[in-house]
Amino acid sequence: MTADGAWLLISYAPISPSCTLPPKEQAACLEVAGDVDGAFRPGFTEFVTGRVQGSTIVNTCEALNATLDEAYMTANGLFMPPSLVYGFRRQADGTYAEPFPIGLKGTNGCSTPWGPEAHVTAGPSARFLGAWGDHRDWGQPANDDNPNLWAAESSLGEPVELGVWNGTAFDTLAMELISGQAFPGPTGNPHGFENGTGEISVLFWDSEHGAEDVFYRYLSPGASFPAGPFEAVGTVPVFADVGVHERMPFFDGTEMLVMRELDVVSSAFSGDPNADIGDPQHWGPIVTELKASQADDPQATEAGTVIALGEPSVARGADDEKRVLFFSYLVRGSNGRLDMNIGVVPER
Repeated sequence: MTADGAWLLISYAPISPSCTLPPKEQAACLEVAGDVDGAFRPGFTEFVTGRVQGSTIVNTCEALNATLDEAYMTANGLFMPPSLVYGFRRQADGTYAEPFPIGLKGTNGCSTPWGPEAHVTAGPSARFLGAWGDHRDWGQPANDDNPNLWAAESSLGEPVELGVWNGTAFDTLAMELISGQAFPGPTGNPHGFENGTGEISVLFWDSEHGAEDVFYRYLSPGASFPAGPFEAVGTVPVFADVGVHERMPFFDGTEMLVMRELDVVSSAFSGDPNADIGDPQHWGPIVTELKASQADDPQATEAGTVIALGEPSVARGADDEKRVLFFSYLVRGSNGRLDMNIGVVPER
């Protein structure tokens, strides 16, 4: 979400979330389960060329590497769903419509930034943040195979072409590596905190396959975002529990929300956001805002049961008075498949 709630960004793939879990190569996952190129997801096949034939998903990433053709992917039990980011504009009635695609062209939809966020800079212009595992680094010992954090400048409300891959190199690439170098460890779900002047002064992110904590870096005095430089990496004290999966941070200066295991939780912050984030005394107790059904819950296998929550963000509602919590939720369908949706809860 943008801070004013005017724009919503999501990651999209025309498959059931069940297909992101083993066994990924199951035949049912090659059936298109969502809109492609219709009114709801225009421009999908233009960005993910070669991946959709009628109602079938072609399991290939050969645009990135000729080895990764359909035969190789199938023989090795690999499945990479085509994916893209979409933006939506808030309507007068508070719903979101007018979808527009955001992504890289020429990559078969196999190399797509994720954990998207947008910061309005002026008019329709915005700065996009996201995590991206640059496929040029895959399998290169001297490079970082982990996803890194990137930023790009573009406009909201129209298709955003972040780059064009020609099979061997990028003809264009609008994304810029934040700070010009990889941050330590695998990184994902970046979130920028604006210091009141419209400029990002603190960058937060998580490590979904690493320490499973929430990290931050202050922008150095006199530096500009995204070039940096940045101060040393710190860990948000209240979300640094060993063995607890905490990710997808959102911070508005007075409160942080994260996905903790399968729930959405918060912690109040009482310090100076431009100085005190690393000080434990300025963070309040963890409060569960939204709770999913647990695996041992008798209802966990029933259709309609919410089994996971995530991607929390807070924005102003259409009336600009109450804050609104936006989040994703995973619900079990009647056919056994899982479905991912967006939920909205106004502040009481």
